[in-house]
Amino acid sequence: MFQKIKNWVYEKFTKNKKISIEEVKNKLLKINNNIISIYSYPKYETETIVLIMQNKEKNIFNTIQQREIKNILQKISFICLSQKEITEAIDVFSLQFFDIKTTATHIYGTDIFKNITISNAHLRRKMEFDIRNKSIYLRQESIKIPANILIHNILSELKPVIHAAQYLNISLVLEALQNVEEITENINNNNAKYSEKELLLAISNISEMLEIWADEVEKYENKL
Repeated sequence: MFQKIKNWVYEKFTKNKKISIEEVKNKLLKINNNIISIYSYPKYETETIVLIMQNKEKNIFNTIQQREIKNILQKISFICLSQKEITEAIDVFSLQFFDIKTTATHIYGTDIFKNITISNAHLRRKMEFDIRNKSIYLRQESIKIPANILIHNILSELKPVIHAAQYLNISLVLEALQNVEEITENINNNNAKYSEKELLLAISNISEMLEIWADEVEKYENKL
């Protein structure tokens, strides 16, 4: 209950303070000259700003905690990376970096993501990890999180996997996901009400779908 109240207070007092990515970009560039790239990234359908900092920034955590910068970033979804992290951790973050590379819009500085190469092998491996991880997540969180919220989370977080599958030409069965999209749209527009049993069935179908996805992505390794 306390967490719900905390979230409500946060949303109430930050909702009207949000600013555009263009405004954030301009404000940040005035107070920090170590930003080498900025992207506008539609992460999970939430507009996100991606900042790439020069390697000489010894501690990015401390940088974003500076009062002026923190006040700006509190008003928008953001990802902050060092140039070193991008060049040295492509294999570790291959799926995330691929999604930024293919869906984000470069709006300032050097286009770092344009110049990186993500191997199909690394991308496939990370896709399989992400899919299997989501299967485990569903089992755990279906006990703790209300079904309607869990369904919403599933939709957004699977989008990078779908983008990568399209790129690698891996065929994924999408019927269960499309059903969940329809349910979510109906809930958001108050077009229909669903029982807990119906929502849990939809999640169960997603769980079965993920098992099929994992098998398909695993098979792709033979093509590499």
